[in-house]
Parts: sequence; structure tokens; C-alpha cells
Amino acid sequence: MRKIGLVTVGRSDYGTCRCFLKALGQSESCEAWLYVAGAHLSELSGNTVSEIEADGFEIRERVEMVAASDRPGAIAASVGVGTLRFAERFEKEVPDLLVIVGDRSELLAVVTAALPFRIPVAHLSGGEISEGATDDMVRHALTKMSHLHFPTNEEHGARICQLGEESRRVFPVGDPALDRLRQPPGMTRAEIADSLGIELQEPVVVVTHHPVTQGEESEEEVGELIAAMSVIEATWIITFPNADRGAQGIIDRLGEFAEENERAVFVPSLGQERYYSLLGQADAMLGNSSSGIWESASFELPVVNVGDRQKGRMRAENVLDSEPQRKAIERQLGKALDPDFRASLAGLKNPYGDGDAAERIVEVLEKVVIDESLLRKPFVDVK
Repeated sequence: MRKIGLVTVGRSDYGTCRCFLKALGQSESCEAWLYVAGAHLSELSGNTVSEIEADGFEIRERVEMVAASDRPGAIAASVGVGTLRFAERFEKEVPDLLVIVGDRSELLAVVTAALPFRIPVAHLSGGEISEGATDDMVRHALTKMSHLHFPTNEEHGARICQLGEESRRVFPVGDPALDRLRQPPGMTRAEIADSLGIELQEPVVVVTHHPVTQGEESEEEVGELIAAMSVIEATWIITFPNADRGAQGIIDRLGEFAEENERAVFVPSLGQERYYSLLGQADAMLGNSSSGIWESASFELPVVNVGDRQKGRMRAENVLDSEPQRKAIERQLGKALDPDFRASLAGLKNPYGDGDAAERIVEVLEKVVIDESLLRKPFVDVK
């Protein structure tokens, strides 16, 4: 059996990993070695490793690497710690191929540790742009340290080739997270409300706002966000931000808002099943999460995308961009909650995939020849 290592570092990539693991479990020639690391093992982020355990996936290694702080020095140090700890795991046993997803800085530790062991790396969701986050630079660095590429669409695949990668290594397949949506999420509105301890009175707005890691304005942005939320009557389902620099300030401010608002609840993580079920019931999404760009279109869900964190990403017509100013946010959220706007999204196509990505990836990994020609990468000049 070909040993396929898969690394998940947080809830942001687990939706993709979950569907890929299920597809890999159907393979007759591959087995999954699951490495759980990063925010999954952090109390600050809700110890989301419990969701992986609940899904029944066997965890081969747990790799502690995230510092209990959002200071720049601690975040940088966590990459060093992660490199050391992944190197220790690879010293013990080496997978035949390693799969990573996305653009989190924790993945720099993974690929750096894999390099001297000559482990080929397959990278999912490369070629995208998010100019308002340091993730943008991390993503492109991961591309150059990977040997196979599974972008979500042809446009992103073309960008990977612009970075000097051979076209034979690039397979536009879609986002495996969308594979989960071929079947409607299972929780009813009443079950969601009961699990959150709050009545889902309309309109229901899902809120996730991450730090702006390419600037210093995170707390200013969340202040404007809360100011807009304070003048709109809604049920607010708020989740924690990513474990990035500035996360604690956002947690404190949104936590205060939730404590003072009886129609608001603030949770570290909703979990995959409850999150997707909620997107099917919600009236809008607010904040700057990549989920507002990726998954929301599959639910024909209006999204107010605040600020520049997702600047440059391909988006569907359900996304309404807003300056990080209270009046602008309030205006765009009003449009998002307009029934006519929601009705205009009927039949919306998601540019990130059609629901068969994981199976396509597994087919490639089953057949790809792992030899010197895979490990040695020429740089292809764009004429």
C-alpha cells in the first residue's frame, strides 16, 4: 500500500481534509497517515482535534507546535518548533508522499522538515491570491516546495505555471471541501438552535473575522464591524478567528459583544456538520473568512466580505465587498439581507468546484510515479 501522509493544522483546512480522507479510505492501493497539528491541538482554538476523533479517523501523529500567544515572535517560533517536531516524526517513519492544504504558516514547518527526507509533497488550493494576509506569500512558497499541485480551477492552475512549475504537475480538480455538499447537511434548524443554546430568530448572520496579518488595523476593523452589528437586529452566530497575530484582541471584542447581546453566541468552533448545516439555514455571512469566498456560493448565501484580507480571490456574485467602516458594512449587510438579492442568487455556480475533487486527487496519487523525475523540479520560464 502507498503510504499517503496528510497534514491538517486547523478548522480552515479540515473540511478539505475530511472529504479527501474519506475518498482515500476507498482506495485499494493507498492508505492514509494522518498528522494532526497546529490549532487543532490548541485550547485557544477549541481543541478541534475532538472533531477529527468524532469523525472516526485514525490519527497517526499529533504534532504540538502552536505557542499559547498571538505575538509575532511566538508565531514565528511555532514554525521552528513545528519543523523540529515533524522532523522527529519523519526520522521515525517516512510516508511515500505528503499532502498539504492551503496557506497556513504552520505548513512551512511541514515542507521544510520533509525536504531533507526527500518526501514528495502534493499541495492543494495553490495559485490563489489573498493580498490582505501573509498567507498569500506562504501559499506561493508552498507551491515552490511542492511536487504536485491540485488547484481549485484552471485560472489558479495557470498561476502555478507562472511560478515556474511544469504543467504536467498541475491538476485543476476543485476544492474537496465542496464534495461534502453533494449531500445536504444533516442538522435541522431546531437541532442547531438547541446545540447553541440560542433561538435562531431571523435574520440569522454567521460571523467570522480574522486578523489582517498584512497590516496593523485588526482591532480597528473589528471595532467598525461591531459598531455596524450593534445597530442591526439579528441573531449573530460568531466563531473564533484563526490563531494569527492579533487574534486575542478580536476574541476579546467579539466576546464582549456576545455577552452584552442576548441574540448573540460566540463559540470557538462550530464543527463541520453544524457549520454547514448552519450555512444552509442562515440569511447572511459577515466578516473576512475564506469560507465566505469558497463554500458560501454552494448555499446561494449572501456574504459581506469586510476589508482586504481576501483581496484578489476569485468570488461569485453572492459576495458583497465592504470597506472596513461601520456605515459601509451596515449598508452592504442591509443589501445582503434584502430578499430580492437572495432571490437573485438562485442557481449560482460555485467557481471552486463541482463536488468530485477528492476522488480526482486520489486517482492521480494512485497512479503517479514516485521517482527521481518527480522529486527533481526544473524551473519553466514563461515566454
